[in-house]
Amino acid sequence: MVTPEFNLLVRACGRARKLPLFEISETTRHKPAIDEKLFVRLAFQHKVAATALTGMKMLGQNLQPEHSQKLKQYALQAKILRALILEGAGVITEALSKAGIPSIVLKGPASSLQLYGDALTREYTDLDILINLPAVDTAIPIMSTLGYEAADYQPAKNARFKGSRLIARGHHVVFWKKGSPFRVELHDRSGWERELFARDNIDEVFDRAVRLEQEGRAFYSPALPDHAALIIAHGTQHAWTLLHWLLDAAALAACDNTGMQKDIADRICALDMQCQFKLAYELTRKLFPIELPQALKLSIGCKAPLEKSVAFAFARLQTGAGDISTMKNMFAFRFTYASPLFKTAKGKFTSAARLFQIPLQDAEALPLPRPLLFLHLFLRPFFVMSRRLKRILKRRSDAHE
Repeated sequence: MVTPEFNLLVRACGRARKLPLFEISETTRHKPAIDEKLFVRLAFQHKVAATALTGMKMLGQNLQPEHSQKLKQYALQAKILRALILEGAGVITEALSKAGIPSIVLKGPASSLQLYGDALTREYTDLDILINLPAVDTAIPIMSTLGYEAADYQPAKNARFKGSRLIARGHHVVFWKKGSPFRVELHDRSGWERELFARDNIDEVFDRAVRLEQEGRAFYSPALPDHAALIIAHGTQHAWTLLHWLLDAAALAACDNTGMQKDIADRICALDMQCQFKLAYELTRKLFPIELPQALKLSIGCKAPLEKSVAFAFARLQTGAGDISTMKNMFAFRFTYASPLFKTAKGKFTSAARLFQIPLQDAEALPLPRPLLFLHLFLRPFFVMSRRLKRILKRRSDAHE
């Protein structure tokens, strides 16, 4: 059962993004007043504060002054942050290009421009850049000259556990700049391959890259069909737990350019991602009455039963990923949600095995002998909280300085 707060958030965001909305039934129309404090918290949690604020105005609905002011203040701060990220995208990619390192901006300002025509419409709080190199080591000095320092980074050649299959190696490095309010995630080329469900030709993705520009800020991004595949894959990897992501999937499903629809369908089929696309579409249909264009219907030729996958994702979506990290849902994610998306026994096994992999940074922080590496599975919550606390303290320290 969808809560009235989440239902209002969906309607507000849908109206702001010009998506079709379901008719309000008489039963729904006369429900008790919503919990405005919870509504604002959900808007923050789903990363759609500015979108919700715009949609509420379009729906002619108002919040109490204290809640409205909180939403407005957060939306304004987030818009300023996005403007800074847009500027950073141009500066960083230009510096990488001058050093001979091909780079493209993923998601964030790039998908905002491609899906909504404005780099500041879609909400985002960090900057993702993909470089066409097998490791980010070569880019570290360039980032350093711009004032960005890598956090918890260790060169791949120095990794202690290079041969262990128990170790899950990261595909990006996080950078922070003193005085800057956003982080930069620099992905090596394996990052793209890790996100998608099938091996892709990364060189061709870079060859098809398009130049995007707004207010004098320019950078390259994957062509929309390539970006669409990444958007679908990324949302699937995270069980579509944020409305922020599902709105992008809805925008793709509502695309009215017939030629682009065909190109997106071709990419989805070429990467064998029909089940992932079908999952995304069935989830969006629970929120918005979007009819899939004929050209895109070719992309949902998936025979696997996805009812349990959709139910799992929809339940997590309503909590904004609030319960995704429980032990029960970690297992359900792998065996109930993800398993039907893989067509082969090998794919299902590989997906399930990831549940037991250990992040490389955890293994490096507490270098146990290989026979004892399994203990990291029980220590994982401690490491997650430790990293979050470390980031918070660093940002506070920088602010005071």
